[in-house]
Amino acid sequence: MLSAILLQREVKIRIAGVKHVQEVFIWVMLLAESGSLKSLTLSSIAETVEEAGEKYLLWELSGVSGPAAFMQEFAGTGEQPSMNRSLCIIEEVGQFRKKMRDGGPLEELKNTFIQIYDGKRVVRITKAGKLEVENPVISLFGISVAEIFLQEVRPEDMVSGEMQRQAIIICEPFDMSARRHAIMKINLARTKREWQRLAKSIVHSEYKVNSKTAKLFEGISKRLVMQFSDDIPDSFFLRIMWSFHRYALLYHLLLGKGHEQAICKDAYLYAERIITRILSDMARTFRLTLSSDTYKKLAQIEGWIEKHGKMPLPRDIYRNFRNINLREAEYLINLVRSDPRNSHLDAKPT
Repeated sequence: MLSAILLQREVKIRIAGVKHVQEVFIWVMLLAESGSLKSLTLSSIAETVEEAGEKYLLWELSGVSGPAAFMQEFAGTGEQPSMNRSLCIIEEVGQFRKKMRDGGPLEELKNTFIQIYDGKRVVRITKAGKLEVENPVISLFGISVAEIFLQEVRPEDMVSGEMQRQAIIICEPFDMSARRHAIMKINLARTKREWQRLAKSIVHSEYKVNSKTAKLFEGISKRLVMQFSDDIPDSFFLRIMWSFHRYALLYHLLLGKGHEQAICKDAYLYAERIITRILSDMARTFRLTLSSDTYKKLAQIEGWIEKHGKMPLPRDIYRNFRNINLREAEYLINLVRSDPRNSHLDAKPT
């Protein structure tokens, strides 16, 4: 919710030594057991933010019927405002992702989400004319029952370019009575006051990562590489780490430091905790969906593609990697090919 407010205010992050500024968007999928009050918690937060008078856009995307309907809502038509710079909520995200598979009604959205994440112009031609969004950016929050999500996710989903832009947090179960007691104890009046205080503290249009904090980030990155390099593919790891600065800014504001333009050291230490949790839960998700041996083989194929600049044929992989037979090679190449980023690569015999 805080990221949605920052998007509406067009607050950005400037990192020392980096030319381009970062938008403050967060993409995360929250997996929890059934009955854990996910939706109630979210609606309670939204209610207090609205009562605090803070402006943000909330986009309920769960029921979208197809890519055309998605684009109409995203671009805005007639009296309906554009949903660009919004917080996009997807309930039962496992079922939603199932519709995004090849041949599914939402298949086109895989590439659309990649374009949005990368900030590239999104265009769709319809009977009514051209729908277009320049400089797209949204925060994306998916919610699902963990068991259902893990049943719906297939190996090819896990290696898709769109999934590489997501973060996953798996909530541990806890006592139901304690859970309900906790939600009932939320002091909405106090929460409203805290949101008002937080909103007033956001006084800069840009927050900065200075050279000293950038060096701190580098040290944290090296530790996390050592901890997770064998468990998470590089493409996932790098994108999660690049979101580190965004989480750090959120913590900077939550710590009451919004008047300070330089993101503080403590915010990075808090961000390290959430990033470590995300990496840990991503690794756990990989273990539940693919064997570690499969990921090692996928990494071998990705290394071959990086070296040769094209999609391999099964016999190319069999010749170069004796631990992969022809049938496995065909299956794994299809997994890699399912990533829209690789659509430009063609396979030619070597």
